[in-house]
Amino acid sequence: RFDQSEATARARGPLRWFRGRPDYSDVVFGFMNRAADEVGRRHPGKLLGADAYYWCENAPSFPVRANVVPWLAADRSQWCDEAFRSEDRALIERWCHSGARIVGMYDYLYGAPFLVPRVTTRLTADSIEFAYRAGARAYCAEAYPNWGLDGPKLWAVAQLLWDPGRPVDALLEDYYAHFWGEAASPMRRFYEGCEKAWSGQPGPGWWLKYYRDEAQAELFPANLCAGLRSCL
Repeated sequence: RFDQSEATARARGPLRWFRGRPDYSDVVFGFMNRAADEVGRRHPGKLLGADAYYWCENAPSFPVRANVVPWLAADRSQWCDEAFRSEDRALIERWCHSGARIVGMYDYLYGAPFLVPRVTTRLTADSIEFAYRAGARAYCAEAYPNWGLDGPKLWAVAQLLWDPGRPVDALLEDYYAHFWGEAASPMRRFYEGCEKAWSGQPGPGWWLKYYRDEAQAELFPANLCAGLRSCL
């Protein structure tokens, strides 16, 4: 949150909105540019990280310094919503042309505290591949994994961070064959059923949709759960 002082209002300029929140990116990254100039004078070659998050998620209206590393925080499991996906892809491209030498992706790969299987493997792979092509070169994610449900997603991400161009289906073929062995076929059906349930959720998308929200259970009706249990 930000104060309502005259100085802050001047730094912000006319109030803009982005993703339903006030847009204070010019305030935050104006400060980051001043800090980066000072860091550059005192410590040439050092980088200064900053989360592009919440009220400063949008790219600012001016270039950022090359030694600022913006971390683009977004819930890309919501790329199942085409409108959110298109908006986020455009945002990534704006940041990759912002002047920053390194742009980082910050994602949410939970895991706990979701109670349903949050299998987002292909959505996450799509976002990593796109971000790399756009110019992003760093990655961080919160996971808090439930390993019984999150294994293939996090394993695939680990492989893609070495080579974002690898086909995710080939990676999953390797995962199921070598991790699950004789159980590969039913476990593939289990995870793909979970992934289809998440990816087919109704729109619109927003940040951490269903987080600590019991409505998440509606994504897994009784007949689907029975089928998943039969795979197990």
